[in-house]
Amino acid sequence: MQVVSVTMLFRDKVYKIWWALLALTPLFVNVVEYLMGILPLKDWWYWIVESIVFTTICLALTRWCKISKRISYFYAIASLGIVELVSLAITRSFSPVSIAATTLGLFVIAIFEDQRFYSASFVKLS
Repeated sequence: MQVVSVTMLFRDKVYKIWWALLALTPLFVNVVEYLMGILPLKDWWYWIVESIVFTTICLALTRWCKISKRISYFYAIASLGIVELVSLAITRSFSPVSIAATTLGLFVIAIFEDQRFYSASFVKLS
């Protein structure tokens, strides 16, 4: 769910609303999963930590001037996968679907967005 806000943060024109959505998405998703009976409420503190950690990583990547937006975006998607895998490990909620979504799903998204970056840079050069 955070992929949309992450993707928008690494586009050319960034609106501040995407930062708020980036920070609130993990909290919203975890509350929905709690209401559905998937997650226990005892892990609420970790939902906040997950949100803060990933938002901080994205903030650092958007401010890091020595690398391109294309590379920063790839690092952000990779770190999203790592943060999510750590979250799954802490809550002991590994499943084939959660692992596939965290790894394969994010990899596919990164490939498509990389192609979009390439296409956009090609159009700018023309």
